[in-house]
Parts: sequence; structure tokens; C-alpha cells
Amino acid sequence: MPHPLVELTRTRRATATRVVVKNYNILPALCRRGVWVGLETLVEEHVVLSFEHDPEELYVGWMINGTTVSDPGFGGGTPPSGLPAPGAPSIRYATPFEFLSHKLSLTSTPGLDLHKCLSVQVLYRRPSDGAAPARFGPAATVCLHGLEVVWPALKAAEEARCRSALLKLLRTVLPRGLPRPPGPVENWLSTLDDEEVMRVAAQAEALETLDAKADRQLIQAVRADLVATLRAHIPQTPLPAPPAASARSKN
Repeated sequence: MPHPLVELTRTRRATATRVVVKNYNILPALCRRGVWVGLETLVEEHVVLSFEHDPEELYVGWMINGTTVSDPGFGGGTPPSGLPAPGAPSIRYATPFEFLSHKLSLTSTPGLDLHKCLSVQVLYRRPSDGAAPARFGPAATVCLHGLEVVWPALKAAEEARCRSALLKLLRTVLPRGLPRPPGPVENWLSTLDDEEVMRVAAQAEALETLDAKADRQLIQAVRADLVATLRAHIPQTPLPAPPAASARSKN
């Protein structure tokens, strides 16, 4: 059985709150119209990942967003406060964590990102590998918050209905072989910014309304672009829960 990558802990600490007013008549946002008033909370979210490889002896390292941040067996580690994650500077990463290289710490910066997702990949070497290229272990998408906003219930319900309609529309245009709602597509939508989501919504609507004969070339181009966006952004399998407590390796 392959060794799992698990989310060991997730903690959240609020650092400040304030009333926020957004005029969505001026600021375009999918499924939002008019002036919204809400309560904004700046948060620091802290996630610890663990590559559970006991009892096998391995040197463990990490890749974040396609960049090696810790070379297994040769990595120098990070300062205790961490370093900006490649491709996501609002997230700090630290490894080894608690003096264990099979643990990776991720921490959001309060106020900088409403929702930020990272692609995390385990790297490892066996003691017999020497300086051979690192092997690839399990991977997952990990999302953190730096900002949370509570909106009026009626506004939130209206937005939920609108997004539900978008998911229903996507069901009709997603080609075979791609994940379909309910499932990864909902998670994927939450990782996109408003401009990206509006682009996807417009593409999905176009595929429903364009003339199959007269607009055949345009339909093919729009479908190809939508599929490329889906393949690039749909998150990997969510992290499983941590295993039952047991003795852990020291590397």
C-alpha cells in the first residue's frame, strides 16, 4: 500500500475584523450585483502536512507549485518563520517542521488572500539511491485563507443559486473524461478569481447558445479553451484524514 500524504492539523486564528462595503455595480464579480455589506475577518491559517512513510526508511523533500523547495537528503531547510511559497508569496512554508523533514508547514498571511491554493508534491529518496534523481511521492492541492467575509444570508443564498445554475450549465458542456459535479468542479470553481470564473461562465453559456452549424469553428475553439482551463485548474484528490496515532519516523 502506498504511503499516504495527510493533512495532520489545520488551525485558524483571527487577527482583526471590520465592516466592509462592496459595490458590485462597479466591481465586476460573478453572481453578485448591487452593494453588499459584510463583516471581514483577517485570519492566519496554519496547515501541517505529513508524508506517513513508517516503517520504511526514506529521505523526504517537497515540491510546491512545481518548484523543488527541499531536496530529499540534501535540503538545508527553512528558517523557523518559513519562506514565501513559489507562486504564492502570501503563503509561508517551513520544512523540516518540528525537526522532521516528512512534515511541511504552510501558513497564510492575514488579509492578503481570500482563498489561495497550492499544489504540493512529496519527493523522496531511499538510502540506496545516493544522489540519483528524487522519486515522486503523492501530491495534493492544499487551500488556505487569509481573509474571510460573512455576507447577509439573503445575498449569500442568491449567490449560491446563481453558482448552482453555473454548475448545472457546466454539466451539459463538460466533455467526457473530465470530472463532473458534484465533486472536484465545485472545489475548482472556488480556486478561481472572479475574472476567471466569469470567463468560464461566459464560455459555458456560449456553448449552449451558439449555432451548431453556423458557429462550428467558434464552438470548437471555445470548447478547447474551456477544457484547457479545466485541466489546468481542477484540484487533485483531497488529502485524507491522518492515520491513527503511531510511532513516527524522525526524518
